Amino acid sequence: MKMNVRIAIAALLLAATSGHAAGYLPPPGDAWETRKPSREGFDAAKLKAAIDFAVAHETKLFPALDGTIDLVATSALLDLVSAPWLERLAAAVAARAIPLYAALSYDGRAGFTPQDPYDAAITTAVNAHQRTDKGFGPALGPAASAFAIARFEALGYAVAQGRSDWTMGADDRDMQNEILAGWASAARDMNTLPHDDITAWLARRRDAVAGGRSSLYVGHVDFLAIPSATR
Repeated sequence: MKMNVRIAIAALLLAATSGHAAGYLPPPGDAWETRKPSREGFDAAKLKAAIDFAVAHETKLFPALDGTIDLVATSALLDLVSAPWLERLAAAVAARAIPLYAALSYDGRAGFTPQDPYDAAITTAVNAHQRTDKGFGPALGPAASAFAIARFEALGYAVAQGRSDWTMGADDRDMQNEILAGWASAARDMNTLPHDDITAWLARRRDAVAGGRSSLYVGHVDFLAIPSATR
């Protein structure tokens, strides 16, 4: 059956990519864990503009869910918002018995090859940075997907979830360097680690990237929440 799907929330965030939601979803038989973000073309400026727009229009956002809506979808959003904001979203969606699909919520996991003694300290700093205010109040960061899933289950939704990790191999040099530079910057912002140590970590990791010896993954979770009864 062909569905008339209206994307009510996530279109704001999906505008931050050069493609669209379908471009992220793996083809049948493909492993989600091996999907590479270098194919998705995320644009940081567009992402920020989408977030700013969502914040400015929040009072209009939830009433916009009224009407014929088959699905609310979000991408790379839930880890940026606060617990109260996500509570309001879940309540608004559940009050209308609308299914929700949430893609790409960062969950705090990361892995680097080859390992470096400072990887864990950087990851801890980044995860702390993820919990700072991104415009919606103190962000849930790595706890977002678990919080959202628990909330929707409490509201009577059945939830299917799975990992959707970004994985970057030796050929993904540009993407790896972007991720590493962003993580170093976030770690500096937290001021919990010596900046010289962060700079040295970044240099070592970039050397591994340049030498074709580096791979990394960044953990994400996708989930689909279906109400017990839909309109």
